[in-house]
Amino acid sequence: MAGGGQKGNTNAARGTEWRDAIRAVVKQYEKGSIKRKMALRKVAEALLEKALAGDMAAIKELGDRYDGKPGQSVELTGGVDVRSFPIEYVKPKPRDDC
Repeated sequence: MAGGGQKGNTNAARGTEWRDAIRAVVKQYEKGSIKRKMALRKVAEALLEKALAGDMAAIKELGDRYDGKPGQSVELTGGVDVRSFPIEYVKPKPRDDC
């Protein structure tokens, strides 16, 4: 189904409000030594410093943000109906028109 989800599902539209609010605050934030548009960089620097100090949650967060989260493994069980049939190779006859 194009657009994903069931008909009438408004989750995608609703989900951007929080992200949009955070983006606006991060862009507008200015306080003390943190200049405008630098808040996110300061947060990233703090995360890196925690990771370098050995904080496993920070290390995991950096890895997930930098390389992407690892794929989820899924185990499927059940029977598979496999039917075989013989295949016979027939050598083509040489063409006279060559």
